[in-house]
Amino acid sequence: MDRIWLHGSATIGDFYETYDASMGLVNSIKHDNCFPDVVTYTTVIDGLCKEGRLDEAKRYFIQMLEKGLHPDAISYSTLIDGFCKHGELSMAFKLLSEMQTRECAPSTGTYNLLMRGLSIGGKIDKAYKLLNYMQKKGCVPNAFSYSLLMNCLCEGGRVYEAHTLLNEMCQKGISPNASLFNTLIGGFCKAGNVDEAWKLLERAETVCAMDVPAYSMLFNELCKNGRLFDAQNVLDTILQKGFNLDGFSYLALIRHLCKEEKLEEVKALLNKLLAMMKSKEEWYYNLQKILVSVKIIGVLCCKGMREAQLQQKF
Repeated sequence: MDRIWLHGSATIGDFYETYDASMGLVNSIKHDNCFPDVVTYTTVIDGLCKEGRLDEAKRYFIQMLEKGLHPDAISYSTLIDGFCKHGELSMAFKLLSEMQTRECAPSTGTYNLLMRGLSIGGKIDKAYKLLNYMQKKGCVPNAFSYSLLMNCLCEGGRVYEAHTLLNEMCQKGISPNASLFNTLIGGFCKAGNVDEAWKLLERAETVCAMDVPAYSMLFNELCKNGRLFDAQNVLDTILQKGFNLDGFSYLALIRHLCKEEKLEEVKALLNKLLAMMKSKEEWYYNLQKILVSVKIIGVLCCKGMREAQLQQKF
């Protein structure tokens, strides 16, 4: 029961207030012939790390060792996570080295914590090396391992390297998810390579169920590049899947069509959207804002149509 109370104090966020009571409990339960074990110490260390009290966390970790207890991968990972989150990567890697010296095998989760710390610090190449290192040590990376590094590579403009990692993980039988594909698609769009983004989306559809962000990014990039026919094809796919873009995305396509005076296509698009939105008040409201924003009525009236006719049409 005491151990459960300690764990609750550390995990629900009130560890700071209960710290003195918690440590008093750790130091006193041995009087009941019940000594704190690895789980007890790990729980306390976790609470201290969450409060940023790393020196104290390290002190209790050392105390655990002095009492002859053998920290496991979870104990080490807890302290490593604390150091990584507070930017003390050198100390985190010292703990990794100590783990291996004590023949406590780091888990995939342990390496993921370190890669996340490196990624947040912008140390892409070191994170890349760590991915290779963990595999040499016989530790198999998972989808999250690759996702961490691919996010970091895409943010650094190295989307083609991230794409290579995607192929590597697939070859290893690790299935990417929609979030990972979204990262890469966004990376290619940001790099201006919309064709590669489109190919990747088509590939993603054969692997997992994709969500709105991927289609939205591709649609917006096609509009931005003036590829209106392709943008409308992507929009058809979006609507067929029952997804809804925000008003600004529709607005981008309508504006480009208006600039090119493709007014029949504007009307067809608006009718298509309206047909789907009539039963959804929020969608219909967005459409009304679009009509006002781009002044569709004014544009079409200049082409010889009366406003009343347009209001009746749309």
